[in-house]
Amino acid sequence: MGRQSIAEQRRIQIGRALQACMLEKGSYESTSVKDIAQRADMAAGLIHHYFKSKDEILMLVARMLFESIRNDIDELYLARDEAGKREQLHELVGNRDRNRFVMMLYSLSLSMPEVKELIAEERALLFNALASRLKRGAKAVPNPDKSAASLLFFFESAIMQSALFDQAPAEDLLMEVLVDQFLSL
Repeated sequence: MGRQSIAEQRRIQIGRALQACMLEKGSYESTSVKDIAQRADMAAGLIHHYFKSKDEILMLVARMLFESIRNDIDELYLARDEAGKREQLHELVGNRDRNRFVMMLYSLSLSMPEVKELIAEERALLFNALASRLKRGAKAVPNPDKSAASLLFFFESAIMQSALFDQAPAEDLLMEVLVDQFLSL
């Protein structure tokens, strides 16, 4: 893997600034390009050099976020013992800022078709990866597709609860279900 170009580094810096502003201000709509530029410590005109619109920045950040989640799930899969899986799962589900941003994206998907389409694509990628692992896992799973769908549902529920509550009402139950499911991978 080669080093990132300055342009790629700047695009990521701008994306992270958008994410930070959204988390700070509580919404995409209340975040301006000026806010993003200020957070990224650059002129607003420079933002427009790298991106055509704020929506384009959002889509980059969303892709980076879902790639990060998939990578974390891959690491979870690679953990061989229950304690390692449990610890990685707690880190994955317990990342409140990331989970809040996921919830913001899901909310934006109601009014932004391109965000909805991206979420659908990312969910399909995650579902396929989970189903594939369940099909070739060490333990026989009677219906890997159904199990993958359930696992995805519980994972999204855990993310939602982590984003909304300091102490999720069903966190222990969700964690046990997720640990049991991930131990089958």
